[in-house]
Amino acid sequence: MNFDAVYSTVGVTPISTTEVKQHTRIDTAADDGLLVGYIEAAIDVVERTTLYKMKPQTAVLTFNEFPNVLPIAPVQAITTIAYTGTNDAAAVFTDYTIQRSLSRTLLVPNNNWPAMANKTQVTITCQVGPTTLNDVPEGLRNWVYRCVAMMYNDRGFAPEAMADQLYPYVITSV
Repeated sequence: MNFDAVYSTVGVTPISTTEVKQHTRIDTAADDGLLVGYIEAAIDVVERTTLYKMKPQTAVLTFNEFPNVLPIAPVQAITTIAYTGTNDAAAVFTDYTIQRSLSRTLLVPNNNWPAMANKTQVTITCQVGPTTLNDVPEGLRNWVYRCVAMMYNDRGFAPEAMADQLYPYVITSV
């Protein structure tokens, strides 16, 4: 199932320069601006590689049919599920249940998915990302710390070089 996504960040980065400095043993405040950029770059790689959102965001997902699994995590709340009904009128679906785990969010209709017009789209707007730092898996936080340390110590280091270590956290949609 293909989908498109648009994200808008609504919160702050869950990893601070203070935490990174403690992990990397950087003692000076002179490079805090540099560290912020490295943290953002590392989090960007985590989010693109795994589809696990480390920052609170609003996501607008567009599908060509009703999905059983949302391809992002963690989903905190679904705001709307909009679609075009059989009479070509815009409609909102509300008769569903969400089942969450670390690696996926299941979207289960309480009865059946509604009938849709041909070649319609389903648009799901939801709030994603952790509610607290403790909601971010420790392995992902540690990956960001290591990645920032590598970028700090080797100014030419690209965080994508470590992306293979993120594969246990990749969100699956099957």
